[in-house]
Amino acid sequence: MKLFIVTFLASIAAIQASPLKASCTVASYSALAAALKSCSALVIKDLTVPAKTTLQLNLKNGASLTFAGTIRWNYTEWQGPLIEIKGSKVTVNGAVATLDGQGKNTGFRLSKGHNTDGFDVSSSTGITVQNSVVKNQDDCVAVNQGSNYIFQNLTCSGGHGLSLSVGQTSASGSANIVKNVTFSDCTVTNSDNGIHVKSHSDAGAGSVSDVTYKNIKLSGIRKYGISVQEDYEKGNSTGTPKANIPITKLTLSNVKGTMSGDAPLILIIKTSTMKLFIVTLLASIAAIQASPLNASCTVTSYSGVAAALKSCSALVIKDLTVPAKATLELNLKSGASLTFAGTIRWDYAQWQGPLIEIKGNKVTVNGAGATLDGQGMNTGFRLSKGHNTDGFDVSSSTGITVQNSVVKNQDDCVAVNQGSNYIFQNLTCSGGHGLSLSVGQTSASGSANIVKNVTFSDCTVTNSDNGIHVKTHSDAGAGSVSDVTYKNIKLSGIRKYGISVQEDYEKGNSTGTPKANIPITKLTLSNVKGTMSGGMGVYILCASGGCSNWPWSGVSITSGKKSNYCTFTPSGFSC
Repeated sequence: MKLFIVTFLASIAAIQASPLKASCTVASYSALAAALKSCSALVIKDLTVPAKTTLQLNLKNGASLTFAGTIRWNYTEWQGPLIEIKGSKVTVNGAVATLDGQGKNTGFRLSKGHNTDGFDVSSSTGITVQNSVVKNQDDCVAVNQGSNYIFQNLTCSGGHGLSLSVGQTSASGSANIVKNVTFSDCTVTNSDNGIHVKSHSDAGAGSVSDVTYKNIKLSGIRKYGISVQEDYEKGNSTGTPKANIPITKLTLSNVKGTMSGDAPLILIIKTSTMKLFIVTLLASIAAIQASPLNASCTVTSYSGVAAALKSCSALVIKDLTVPAKATLELNLKSGASLTFAGTIRWDYAQWQGPLIEIKGNKVTVNGAGATLDGQGMNTGFRLSKGHNTDGFDVSSSTGITVQNSVVKNQDDCVAVNQGSNYIFQNLTCSGGHGLSLSVGQTSASGSANIVKNVTFSDCTVTNSDNGIHVKTHSDAGAGSVSDVTYKNIKLSGIRKYGISVQEDYEKGNSTGTPKANIPITKLTLSNVKGTMSGGMGVYILCASGGCSNWPWSGVSITSGKKSNYCTFTPSGFSC
């Protein structure tokens, strides 16, 4: 949906516009078609467009178009676009006009109004957009294709910043090419991103070249001051960049600003062959110097969380209630610790969640006897097989420690999908699927399917389907699992498998046919002991060449109803 609720303070002008030949003013929609044919200097003033109608303006070569007063679209819910302008060497002027799609007719504000782009520019050449204010929830400017564009003196607020999004088609060629684009003297405030350049890795071949951002001011940026990514597919970042649309001569000059969050100021996800040049940083790309972190602070109200996240390196969240249908988003500062105390309760609602999301680098999360209560019992009965009620899902991170926590659920106590340098210690798990790795969440090969350097220590698993569960997905792309350690693990009342390692998962199920697409190396078990209430003590299903270098010691699982089964035998263990 291309929704424009924009105030044009001055002009959107093409360079070297042709002289005006004939002038006319149109104030009714019915008279527009005739005016487009006869006028080279067209003024559209205080005009109302019928509901579900695109205002199509096919201008004469070299014509000028001026919006005046308020151009209003009768309200309806539809895909749009509201307006489409075509022409060669045309000039479009705002003259303090307002284009009003009546997007607030619902009576509430859409805080995440996707595809409410200000200016989408494509399939054109020689366009200048200037002296305009855009207040929206998506891209202020989005360049998809074309050349020789100038964007100057723009003020953007509330959205996704000054963007290139290149690779809109699977076909190779001009549809995926952007070149010679300049953004200058622009301001971006209170937005997710300041500068965002992304190429689509599932598109055909193309290129981005000679793009310049100069004299750009940023403030209150929530996610990334500058983000350059070659990994977009279907509207999302995959973490696996491709070089199908190389980016060359990306020049930044005098780009300054401040961040409102703890996210990286600059994010670059690129291929090793990407020709990326950030040529001139004439001044600085710098976040504001934050005030010194408070050593410790305790938060007991939801409204106080945001400020505490910015100022505290040792944050305690105690006896706090989260509003219904709200995710408790905790973007921690690098190296910070987070402690839950008392009861953290979410007001009851039926929704997809998640209830909580924790982000950070080298952070520590402590339980301190706390309870995280999503009020899942509000229905009046217990779900004995509540799938996807995982305790801790950990992915796309590095250097995380989770300790001193109790999880009572019906799925994984811990599930590691991707990332490195994780520590899980002194956890007590009951009722679920145990201490798990589930690796291979995408068909693309690379970092999204890699787990390394993970340690579980001094943990207890009781009355659960599994104790230890390591599984790789045979329908995923290439990846690896390496340097994973379980030590001092106590198991009791395990129903299915005390220890299960499988390389055969597809679509959430075991197929019985393992594959070596994600090999498991150096899986270390030390002092893992426990009892079964049924099932099998140890089950190992490895593909040929899929498992290597597993040192096990002090492993003893008793009372299983079935004999152990192994297609690969670890050293120090007799299957």
